Formats: sequence, C-alpha cells, structure tokens
Amino acid sequence: MRPWILLGLLLFPALAQGDGRYLVGRILALEAQRDVALVEVEGGRLEALLPVDG
Repeated sequence: MRPWILLGLLLFPALAQGDGRYLVGRILALEAQRDVALVEVEGGRLEALLPVDG
C-alpha cells in the first residue's frame, strides 16, 4: 500500500520550506529510505519531508 501512496504524491504539488516561507513546487524524485522528496521550486531544488506512517 505504501508504494501507491508515494506514487499518489507525484500527482499533487509539494510544499517545501525555504527562506522562512513555504514554497509550492513539483516533486522530482522520492527517496523513501530517507523519507524525503526532491522538490523543484522557483528554479531551485529543495528537500521536503514525507509523512511518517503511524
């Protein structure tokens, strides 16, 4: 079930924090081992934390 949830995340915009504010971007890649997603925002790339199962 977890792979389907991660795949679903690719369909939605992602929020990443940068410069003290949140930015909306596009998910480029998922790193499930580190629980982060690589997000492209305003021409740059940031890491966004993925939700934790629980």
